[in-house]
Amino acid sequence: MRQEKQHAQAVKSVEICSLENQIHRVEMNLMEAEHVRKKYQIIQGSLLDDSVAFESSLVKIEEAIRKQESEIRHLKAVYGEALGLRDATKGTLVRQELSAVNMAKVREKEVQDLRFQVDEQRIELEHLERRIFPIGRALVHQDSACSLEGVPSAADDSTLKMTTQLEQAFEKLKAVTGETDVEDVFKRFVSQKETLSRLSYLRNITEEEKQELQKQKDFMVTELEAFKFAEVKDNEQNADEREKLKLQIQEEEDRKQRLDMEVHKVMEQLCVISSVLRSFCTKLQGVSGIAPPPESEDITETLSSQIKCVMDRIGQGDEYDRRVEQVQEKFEGLTLPVKVTPEVLDSKLPATLVATETEDEDEVPTRGFLKRQAQIIVDAKSRHKQFPMAARAKKTLTLK
Repeated sequence: MRQEKQHAQAVKSVEICSLENQIHRVEMNLMEAEHVRKKYQIIQGSLLDDSVAFESSLVKIEEAIRKQESEIRHLKAVYGEALGLRDATKGTLVRQELSAVNMAKVREKEVQDLRFQVDEQRIELEHLERRIFPIGRALVHQDSACSLEGVPSAADDSTLKMTTQLEQAFEKLKAVTGETDVEDVFKRFVSQKETLSRLSYLRNITEEEKQELQKQKDFMVTELEAFKFAEVKDNEQNADEREKLKLQIQEEEDRKQRLDMEVHKVMEQLCVISSVLRSFCTKLQGVSGIAPPPESEDITETLSSQIKCVMDRIGQGDEYDRRVEQVQEKFEGLTLPVKVTPEVLDSKLPATLVATETEDEDEVPTRGFLKRQAQIIVDAKSRHKQFPMAARAKKTLTLK
């Protein structure tokens, strides 16, 4: 009988130890869930801050890119207008230069024709003048005039000869002018002299106009060279501006790529955190009885509900502290490890506790393990005192 009583007491003590271990395991899971919830809240807050910062930076970058694109379009339009004005100015200058050259050629040809005509008329008039008006005449001395009276001399012969030549020249002049009267011939001769003077005047005017046209040509050539130099300078400036804009666009694209990579990394981290939280929800499903939501829905509300349900089960405030102290006192009172018989555990424990056990949990924990667990509970209690349960419940409601 004594052996049976001892055996029954041993079985009961084993069952009590197993139940205490199960209670301790559940409490440790609850503490771990509370710790995970706190870490999740901290991570969620930091991720929200990071998402706001990244969103604002992305908006600023997109605005800067839009401004750069509008400025590039404006510069391209200005560059196209400048090219059109350059081509139009170049065509105008070329046409003006061609017209000036053609006009100068026409004027030069007219001047040459007039000069040739003037030279011909001058030669003809000089020839007629030499024929009409002799250059020198023979002088007769008065001393010998008396002695030579009535005697034909060589001077008379020369005079007659000159008169004959003049008459012949006058006849030729009449034939050239087409006039028969002496006065008409004289008028025609005078008009030719006036024509000669008029041609000389026109020649001078033409020379002055030619000089003026030459000055205009030189001025236009100078302007053309200045336009060419300005065009080259504008091309260089436009090339420099294009290079600067290309560098700025490349920098903005690199910056956008870096930000895209950072956003991708953040999204990957969010996915990892979401998977971890979903695994927490799956682990807490057996305690809280709340199934995790589908992957397309937000998991924070479900996790908050599960944590709230667990906290409701273990109690709030002083009751939670009292349970922690009881567990600590129980672990401090334990001395030696006790082996647990698997057959007894299978027959005595509830179905829910047996289902949650694993192969590593079949044995009663050793003294060192219990001391470590007690130290963890003490640390959790100190942290719990720093963060009251009321504040945690308020945060849970706020998160929900």
